[in-house]
Amino acid sequence: MPEICLDVPFKGQRTYVHSTNTWDAVCAHLLAEGWRPEARLILTFRSLMDRRPVLHFPADLRSAGGTAVGDVVVVDEGRRETGYLGLSPQPIEARVPDYEDSIRTGVALGSEGARLTGQPTNMTAIEVVVAVTKFLHQDNVSRDVKWLATRLDLPIGFALSRASALEIRVARQTNALATVSDVVIDGTPQGRISFNPMALAKS
Repeated sequence: MPEICLDVPFKGQRTYVHSTNTWDAVCAHLLAEGWRPEARLILTFRSLMDRRPVLHFPADLRSAGGTAVGDVVVVDEGRRETGYLGLSPQPIEARVPDYEDSIRTGVALGSEGARLTGQPTNMTAIEVVVAVTKFLHQDNVSRDVKWLATRLDLPIGFALSRASALEIRVARQTNALATVSDVVIDGTPQGRISFNPMALAKS
């Protein structure tokens, strides 16, 4: 079974691997392996990661038992393969800046969703999507929790341009504060993103 130790950094002051860095690393591997940009990646996170994640792909998710920290499903033109994310013993040594707050003022928030036009040059497409979704949840759902992306379901090669209009629309609330939101680019639905709250410690 192939095992690929993903090279991911910590972002900003976080002590866990951000979902966006894991997404970008998994997508880079899948594209290098010949998957089309149009293929859909469904990446589900089970727990936070504080060491380098290992991509086991393809693999039977059941073989991971309790060791999996994430599930990986790729679908394209009738082809479907599954894998999972484990944790290696290797520490994460790299750390990159977090530009999330730099786009906050450009996000238009409303009761129906959030909108941002154009992609900053210092952020990847998934970083923009997750950041805008987070702002929407802080504004419309709750500021009293830490929001985490727990499931990303999008094309591997989805992208934003300087002229792209990104919209995030909360489709439904699943339980407690957990939500599923639609990701729409230039009026065309691209996929969905799920967010779950993590309670913040009281000071």
